[in-house]
Amino acid sequence: MKTREEIILMVRKKIRLRHFAYSTEQSYCGWIARYYDFCLRLPRTQAHEQKAESFLTHLALRERVAARTQNQALAALLFLYKEVLAKPLGDINALRAKRPQHERTAPSRDQVRAIRGAVEDRPGIPSRLLVDFLYGCGMRVSE
Repeated sequence: MKTREEIILMVRKKIRLRHFAYSTEQSYCGWIARYYDFCLRLPRTQAHEQKAESFLTHLALRERVAARTQNQALAALLFLYKEVLAKPLGDINALRAKRPQHERTAPSRDQVRAIRGAVEDRPGIPSRLLVDFLYGCGMRVSE
């Protein structure tokens, strides 16, 4: 079995050959190092897919990572097995972190009409035109 440092070095070489971003290299190496440490606690006879599933489920349940974070870890593992170890992973049925559901909040047509009706032009300032531009440009409430 290769050491953690040997595997990380192999990953770095493959990533650099493919001209990935430096931030991707840092991220993948970090996830693979964490995965290596996690696998030390598992039986050596356990299949690679089961180890990956256990790790990803651990991230979702124990560490309560965001869905995008878990996807990043999965991408690192897929790269490790396919590109570095030349043993592509099969199906991985890990418990996935939930993506938060955001409700879109936009004023209704009646609310827009009421706001536009309440705005009055002032001498030299086309207030109504400015409100129409702001509404029409698609800005978010936070902007």
